[in-house]
Amino acid sequence: MLALGVAYVVNILFTAICLVTAFAYIPAVRAVVPRQVSRARLALLSTLVTEFPQALLLAKVALAYYAGSCGLFALPGMAAAYWTDIALMLALWGLFLQAFFARFPIYERTKEFRDATSTDPPLFFTISFWFRLLNPLWENICYATAEELEEAGEKNKGRLSLDVYHHPSYPKNRPVLIYIHGGSYRSGSKEVRPPLLPYLALKRYVIVTVNYRLSPNVNYPTHISDVKRAIRWVRANIATYGGDASFIALAGCSSGAHLATMVALTASETKYQPGFESVDTSVQAVVAISGVYDLTNFKNHFGFNLKSWFTREVSGDQDEAFFREASPTRRLKDAETRMHLDSSSAEEKAGLQLPPFMIIHGRGDTLAPITHVREFAKTFKLVVKTPLCYIELPNANHLFYSLSTPRAHYLAYGVEPFLRFMHDKHTAARLAAASPVSSPGSASA
Repeated sequence: MLALGVAYVVNILFTAICLVTAFAYIPAVRAVVPRQVSRARLALLSTLVTEFPQALLLAKVALAYYAGSCGLFALPGMAAAYWTDIALMLALWGLFLQAFFARFPIYERTKEFRDATSTDPPLFFTISFWFRLLNPLWENICYATAEELEEAGEKNKGRLSLDVYHHPSYPKNRPVLIYIHGGSYRSGSKEVRPPLLPYLALKRYVIVTVNYRLSPNVNYPTHISDVKRAIRWVRANIATYGGDASFIALAGCSSGAHLATMVALTASETKYQPGFESVDTSVQAVVAISGVYDLTNFKNHFGFNLKSWFTREVSGDQDEAFFREASPTRRLKDAETRMHLDSSSAEEKAGLQLPPFMIIHGRGDTLAPITHVREFAKTFKLVVKTPLCYIELPNANHLFYSLSTPRAHYLAYGVEPFLRFMHDKHTAARLAAASPVSSPGSASA
């Protein structure tokens, strides 16, 4: 009985620690987390707790039932432990409900992009959930030229590659999505595919996942140039795989979201396209998940010196102008300033022309706090004339998109209609521009 009592108390302490990590985005809770726990480890632990609370809850219910059947709660002091455990179970149940009902904020923010054919993503226990994993895959296609491979060196050659997966029986001219993995610019792989991608492949998208060279082997912004090289390859070759080369959307998670946003912001900046300056690397839509948008204003948002970390791990020593250029929020704020200058051109006063954006972020993100994302979204709405679909998910942490959980599947449920709406709009505009305009004489005839 003593061993069971000790196990039950340990179970309570373990659950309390898990809940602390789940709510560590709250400053008062973060203060009790030991400084030795890195932000990356904290993000991983909190993501596991907030995305799989049902697993811990079921284990706790089983333990409580067994302890009760053994008469543990009749012992002195164990009744208090029991009611403490019940309170912790209710907290875990609340986390599960928040994840399960994530569909509602996603549906509310994307309803303007939906039509009568929109459906939920397949559930875990349905055949279509597993069938979507069967899309044919073309792996390790090199997107660099021979000269670029030689310059990259033997160590980096494997990073200049991409995968394409789609179903060849689907019709031609389907929308293309290029996915940029995360990993703090230093790790990650195109082989790690979140549930969003197979779902979109099942919905007849052509999916391209790209590798890019990583730090410390290269310094930023080489990462951006590599993604643009992948866009170059896609624009020239994706029709072979059934894709519409005129509609390329970018999606990225974490640092991949930052790269996707920067690629969209620098479509006309040739310095990011060394050796292929004349290639069109513009994109038609961007989906940014758990992204980083400001490397400069870390004091107000991140609680640690992000600029110092970026200098040490990713970019090397750089000046302040470099970090402003690398920060999407700073770029938009500079554009906002130019809009209000008397000396600005009419084009600058009209605002920026960027592709439509979808931004999805968890309020519980401990790596990239939600406050800096809100600032980016607010500035985007002031400066950019194209649509912005902005979604905040309650209590979701940094890596919520990467696991097969309700939030990740509802994420797919929101992204698909947004991209389909933008592709339909893009196709309609192309057809209207291509159709001949009848002259008055021909109309009267």
